[in-house]
Amino acid sequence: LLMMIGGSPGSTAGGIKTTTVALMVILAWSRLRGQESTTVWYRSIPMETTSRAVGLFTIASAVAVAGVILLTATESPDEAHGSVLMDCMFEAISAFNTVGLSTGISARLSVAGRWVTIFLMFFGRVGLLTLAAALTVPRAGAGSFRYAYEDVVVG
Repeated sequence: LLMMIGGSPGSTAGGIKTTTVALMVILAWSRLRGQESTTVWYRSIPMETTSRAVGLFTIASAVAVAGVILLTATESPDEAHGSVLMDCMFEAISAFNTVGLSTGISARLSVAGRWVTIFLMFFGRVGLLTLAAALTVPRAGAGSFRYAYEDVVVG
Protein backbone atom coordinates (compact mmCIF):
# COMPACT_ATOMS: atom_id res chain seq x y z
CA LEU A 1 0.00 0.00 0.00
CA LEU A 2 2.77 2.44 0.84
CA MET A 3 4.53 1.72 -2.46
CA MET A 4 1.32 2.67 -4.32
CA ILE A 5 1.32 6.18 -2.86
CA GLY A 6 4.03 8.09 -4.68
CA GLY A 7 5.32 11.61 -4.41
CA SER A 8 3.62 14.92 -4.90
CA PRO A 9 2.65 16.31 -8.31
CA GLY A 10 5.62 17.61 -10.25
CA SER A 11 8.00 15.07 -8.73
CA THR A 12 9.51 12.15 -10.59
CA ALA A 13 8.09 9.67 -8.10
CA GLY A 14 5.83 7.00 -9.45
CA GLY A 15 2.58 5.73 -8.06
CA ILE A 16 -0.61 7.47 -7.19
CA LYS A 17 0.21 11.04 -6.24
CA THR A 18 -0.34 12.20 -2.69
CA THR A 19 -2.90 14.77 -3.81
CA THR A 20 -4.95 12.04 -5.50
CA VAL A 21 -4.97 9.99 -2.30
CA ALA A 22 -5.86 13.10 -0.30
CA LEU A 23 -8.74 13.84 -2.68
CA MET A 24 -10.01 10.28 -2.28
CA VAL A 25 -9.95 10.65 1.53
CA ILE A 26 -11.64 14.07 1.38
CA LEU A 27 -14.27 12.70 -1.01
CA ALA A 28 -15.01 9.79 1.32
CA TRP A 29 -15.18 12.10 4.34
CA SER A 30 -17.54 14.50 2.55
CA ARG A 31 -19.82 11.64 1.50
CA LEU A 32 -19.86 10.21 5.05
CA ARG A 33 -21.00 13.63 6.32
CA GLY A 34 -23.78 13.61 3.74
CA GLN A 35 -22.41 16.43 1.61
CA GLU A 36 -23.11 16.41 -2.09
CA SER A 37 -19.96 18.37 -3.00
CA THR A 38 -16.44 17.62 -1.89
CA THR A 39 -15.42 20.28 0.61
CA VAL A 40 -12.42 20.87 2.83
CA TRP A 41 -11.33 23.93 4.82
CA TYR A 42 -14.32 25.99 3.65
CA ARG A 43 -13.50 25.30 0.00
CA SER A 44 -15.25 23.14 -2.57
CA ILE A 45 -13.33 20.92 -4.95
CA PRO A 46 -14.80 20.71 -8.46
CA MET A 47 -16.54 17.46 -9.34
CA GLU A 48 -14.35 17.15 -12.45
CA THR A 49 -11.22 17.05 -10.27
CA THR A 50 -12.60 14.46 -7.88
CA SER A 51 -13.85 12.36 -10.81
CA ARG A 52 -10.38 12.44 -12.35
CA ALA A 53 -8.86 11.36 -9.01
CA VAL A 54 -11.30 8.46 -8.68
CA GLY A 55 -10.62 7.42 -12.28
CA LEU A 56 -6.84 7.51 -11.86
CA PHE A 57 -7.05 5.59 -8.60
CA THR A 58 -9.28 2.95 -10.20
CA ILE A 59 -7.12 2.56 -13.31
CA ALA A 60 -3.87 2.44 -11.31
CA SER A 61 -5.32 -0.18 -8.98
CA ALA A 62 -6.59 -2.23 -11.92
CA VAL A 63 -3.22 -2.11 -13.69
CA ALA A 64 -1.42 -3.12 -10.49
CA VAL A 65 -3.81 -6.01 -9.85
CA ALA A 66 -3.53 -7.13 -13.48
CA GLY A 67 0.26 -7.03 -13.16
CA VAL A 68 0.14 -9.17 -10.03
CA ILE A 69 -2.17 -11.69 -11.71
CA LEU A 70 -0.02 -11.86 -14.87
CA LEU A 71 3.21 -12.26 -12.91
CA THR A 72 1.67 -14.93 -10.72
CA ALA A 73 0.39 -16.78 -13.80
CA THR A 74 3.76 -16.67 -15.58
CA GLU A 75 5.93 -17.75 -12.65
CA SER A 76 6.21 -21.25 -11.25
CA PRO A 77 6.33 -21.99 -7.52
CA ASP A 78 9.76 -22.43 -5.99
CA GLU A 79 9.83 -24.12 -2.58
CA ALA A 80 13.24 -22.71 -1.72
CA HIS A 81 12.18 -19.06 -2.00
CA GLY A 82 8.79 -18.84 -0.30
CA SER A 83 5.44 -17.58 -1.53
CA VAL A 84 5.13 -16.88 -5.23
CA LEU A 85 2.08 -14.67 -4.73
CA MET A 86 3.73 -12.37 -2.20
CA ASP A 87 6.94 -12.11 -4.24
CA CYS A 88 5.03 -11.42 -7.46
CA MET A 89 2.84 -8.88 -5.70
CA PHE A 90 5.88 -7.06 -4.35
CA GLU A 91 7.63 -7.12 -7.74
CA ALA A 92 4.58 -5.93 -9.69
CA ILE A 93 3.74 -3.09 -7.31
CA SER A 94 7.38 -2.05 -7.13
CA ALA A 95 7.71 -2.08 -10.93
CA PHE A 96 4.48 -0.18 -11.62
CA ASN A 97 5.22 2.50 -9.04
CA THR A 98 8.94 2.80 -9.98
CA VAL A 99 10.02 2.06 -6.42
CA GLY A 100 13.19 0.15 -7.28
CA LEU A 101 12.87 -2.55 -4.63
CA SER A 102 12.86 -6.28 -5.23
CA THR A 103 12.49 -9.49 -3.25
CA GLY A 104 15.22 -11.06 -5.37
CA ILE A 105 13.10 -12.93 -7.87
CA SER A 106 13.81 -10.53 -10.74
CA ALA A 107 16.71 -12.64 -11.95
CA ARG A 108 14.57 -15.80 -11.85
CA LEU A 109 11.60 -14.37 -13.77
CA SER A 110 10.54 -16.12 -16.94
CA VAL A 111 10.67 -14.27 -20.26
CA ALA A 112 6.94 -13.54 -20.02
CA GLY A 113 7.39 -12.34 -16.44
CA ARG A 114 10.17 -10.00 -17.52
CA TRP A 115 7.95 -8.55 -20.25
CA VAL A 116 5.17 -8.00 -17.72
CA THR A 117 7.65 -6.20 -15.47
CA ILE A 118 8.92 -4.08 -18.37
CA PHE A 119 5.40 -2.98 -19.32
CA LEU A 120 4.54 -2.22 -15.70
CA MET A 121 7.67 -0.08 -15.38
CA PHE A 122 6.89 1.73 -18.62
CA PHE A 123 3.25 2.46 -17.72
CA GLY A 124 4.24 3.49 -14.23
CA ARG A 125 6.97 5.84 -15.41
CA VAL A 126 5.03 7.46 -18.24
CA GLY A 127 1.95 7.85 -16.06
CA LEU A 128 -1.58 6.75 -16.75
CA LEU A 129 -2.93 10.25 -17.35
CA THR A 130 -0.18 11.02 -19.87
CA LEU A 131 -0.67 7.67 -21.59
CA ALA A 132 -4.44 8.15 -21.78
CA ALA A 133 -3.98 11.66 -23.23
CA ALA A 134 -1.54 10.37 -25.83
CA LEU A 135 -3.86 7.57 -26.93
CA THR A 136 -6.96 9.75 -27.11
CA VAL A 137 -7.81 10.68 -30.66
CA PRO A 138 -9.59 14.01 -30.97
CA ARG A 139 -12.86 13.87 -32.87
CA ALA A 140 -13.06 15.81 -36.10
CA GLY A 141 -16.03 18.09 -36.26
CA ALA A 142 -17.29 21.60 -35.87
CA GLY A 143 -16.87 21.74 -32.08
CA SER A 144 -13.34 20.38 -31.86
CA PHE A 145 -11.51 23.35 -33.41
CA ARG A 146 -11.24 26.85 -32.01
CA TYR A 147 -8.90 29.76 -32.69
CA ALA A 148 -6.97 31.28 -29.82
CA TYR A 149 -8.70 34.04 -27.86
CA GLU A 150 -7.48 37.59 -28.20
CA ASP A 151 -8.46 40.28 -25.75
CA VAL A 152 -9.28 43.66 -27.27
CA VAL A 153 -9.32 46.91 -25.33
CA VAL A 154 -12.77 48.44 -25.58
CA GLY A 155 -13.72 51.98 -24.65
